[in-house]
Amino acid sequence: MTNTCLTFRDLTLGYGSHPAIHHLDGTIRKGSLTAV
Repeated sequence: MTNTCLTFRDLTLGYGSHPAIHHLDGTIRKGSLTAV
């Protein structure tokens, strides 16, 4: 059994048309509180 709820690789986040964070990798576990 795994507690992984969301996994992402090479994610880019931005505001409007401006990229702010590049090449983000990570795993969010079930029940965790995560902010970016």
